[in-house]
Amino acid sequence: NFAGVALNSVASIGSIGVKAVNAAGCISNTAKTLVLTPALPAAPSTLVMTNGVTTTAITAVSGYLGTSTELTLTAAAAPTGTSYEWTLPQGVVLMSGGTGRIITVNFSGVNGDLTALPISVKTVAGCGKSVVKTLSLTRALPTAPTTVVMTNGTTATAITAVGPYIGTSTELTITAAANATASSYQWTLPDGVNKISGGNSNVIKVNFADVTTGTTSLVITVNSVNSCGTSTLGKTLTLTRALPATPGTITPSTTNVCSVVGTSTNVTYTVAAVAGAFANGYIWTVPTGASIVGSNNGTSISVSYSSDYTAAGTVSVKSSNGVGSSATAKTLAVTRVAPATPASISGGTTYSSCDQTFSTPEVTGAAIYTWTVPTGATIVSGQNTNTVVVNYGALRTAQTIKVKVTNGCGLSSAIKSVALTYSACSPSSIATNTTTEEMSKVSVTEMYPNPTTDTFNVELTATKSGSVSVAVYSFDGLIVSSKNIQLSEGNNVLNENLSSQRSGIYIVKITNETTGEVTIKKIVKQ
Repeated sequence: NFAGVALNSVASIGSIGVKAVNAAGCISNTAKTLVLTPALPAAPSTLVMTNGVTTTAITAVSGYLGTSTELTLTAAAAPTGTSYEWTLPQGVVLMSGGTGRIITVNFSGVNGDLTALPISVKTVAGCGKSVVKTLSLTRALPTAPTTVVMTNGTTATAITAVGPYIGTSTELTITAAANATASSYQWTLPDGVNKISGGNSNVIKVNFADVTTGTTSLVITVNSVNSCGTSTLGKTLTLTRALPATPGTITPSTTNVCSVVGTSTNVTYTVAAVAGAFANGYIWTVPTGASIVGSNNGTSISVSYSSDYTAAGTVSVKSSNGVGSSATAKTLAVTRVAPATPASISGGTTYSSCDQTFSTPEVTGAAIYTWTVPTGATIVSGQNTNTVVVNYGALRTAQTIKVKVTNGCGLSSAIKSVALTYSACSPSSIATNTTTEEMSKVSVTEMYPNPTTDTFNVELTATKSGSVSVAVYSFDGLIVSSKNIQLSEGNNVLNENLSSQRSGIYIVKITNETTGEVTIKKIVKQ
């Protein structure tokens, strides 16, 4: 009642029959039959392609055409299947998996036309093969990148105004949004924009070193590329190149430049940095007789006013970038201002035949103090300073003493004067004057050349041998040189050297070491 059969070659409908046989060998008249039907295996229920890392299904393969990128094809397991038969389009290379339900492939041999690529799989079993399960893959032109932005490579701030970078080698980074349908990117750059790196990737570096001046926009375009071709549309980035705005107000460190003319003190002029189509430089001009010390293209300059500054002028500034300079300049009038009138004269309201000292408070910006005494009176010492010693000789009537100041611009103040009445010398003054007469007197007879370009001579006459100290000061009070000189009776010539000093006004102070008498002279270095 048991029999074993092999069905390996059964390919059509058939039946198996059985009849009973008794011990006598008699066989039943009828047979019991079993009808057999050969059933084909079921096709896989699903077929999907992924990148082998995520489970995201891939159906658009344009970005993989002509590349060796491996993708994974997975057919759902069929319960009755023993293996799987794959049919791949021409150029699709089977990398692994063979007859399994999971294989890896690449599309290195597939060209870039736009027809669909069908991949099919059948389940295989002993009775045959299932119907086909097909995955239709599309080939299409890539889409354009969704965004393109330019930055400095350090921050994420987008740059669209390129004026400051034109004509420079500064590298900027341009980034197009990565596109899954693209295998590379095609960049179109304006004339003069140089691609430094990045090739056909979605991120490149450029500079604007060879872009010429002008105010028209610069358009950069990027297209996505794959084996099927180039995206129909490109993504564009429009860059503006505009002249920078005119700088704002010029702020000076002082408005009275005459107080520093001919000195080593400089005037600082400052503007706020220009924003918007911003500037990367500034163009300054200064009046005749003035010069910029140090940097001349920043938001601040330092200006020296020499003794050649003889007329009012203007400080002006324009902002600049690679496009050009601002349409207009910001200006500041620089005026020549006379010094203030001396506030007072101290020393009394009387005079005598003895030497008498008068002084006036120092005036800001004053270079020279000019004293005037009546005919018959003599300025013993101190002319050009704020303190003088005067001898009125034989005068006895009402007199005056006057003083005015002159600044580095050569402008003078109004005259300050004091009325004086005669008074006899005090005994102590007479004694002092007598003693002084017995001492060596020194007078400056000539100083030349004046102006000078390097050295100058001072001619001195001494009534007796003695010593003097000679000090040379810059106009702002800094000592340039100082020395003691032994004089012989009679004429003496001293030599001073200003060759290493800047142009300007210098004060020569000569002090008689015996009497303390001071003589002040002015020398101009060109």
